[in-house]
Amino acid sequence: FELYFRRLEVERMYPGLQGLGFAMNLDTPSFDAAQARLAALPSARPLWPEGARDRYSSIIRLQPQDARNQAAMGFDMLSEQARRSAMLRAAETGRPAITATVRLVQEIDQQAVQPGYLIYDAVLDQDGVLLGWAYSPIRAHDFLS
Repeated sequence: FELYFRRLEVERMYPGLQGLGFAMNLDTPSFDAAQARLAALPSARPLWPEGARDRYSSIIRLQPQDARNQAAMGFDMLSEQARRSAMLRAAETGRPAITATVRLVQEIDQQAVQPGYLIYDAVLDQDGVLLGWAYSPIRAHDFLS
C-alpha cells in the first residue's frame, strides 16, 4: 500500500489531500468483538472512541504515515454522524460519497486547524460483502490553494 501511494505522487499532484487510506468494516455490534478482531491484525491500532454502537469501522491503513495520519489510526469513522452518513451512502449506492464539513482527526496542531472533508468509496468482495472503505481526508484550505 505504501509503494502504491508513493507511485501516485499524491503529495505533489494533489496538495491538500491528507492521504489515502482504508477503513475496515468490522461487521459486529460489539465494541469488544470489534477490538478483538483488530487485535488479530499485525499492524492495527486499538479502536477508538470507545462506546456501544450498532456497528464499527477502523482506519487500518493510511498513507503517508506522517504525524497527522498516525493520530487517525484506529479511529472509528462510523462513530461520527457526518462521516457515517457519507460512508453508508457510498456503501448503499456503490458510488463515492463526500462528507459535509468536518474537523479531521488529523488536525493535531491547534494553531493551524482547517475545515476538512472526506471522500469514501465502498470496497466489496466478489460476493458483494462490504469489506470497508477506501477514502481520502482533505484539508480544505491546502486543497483549494
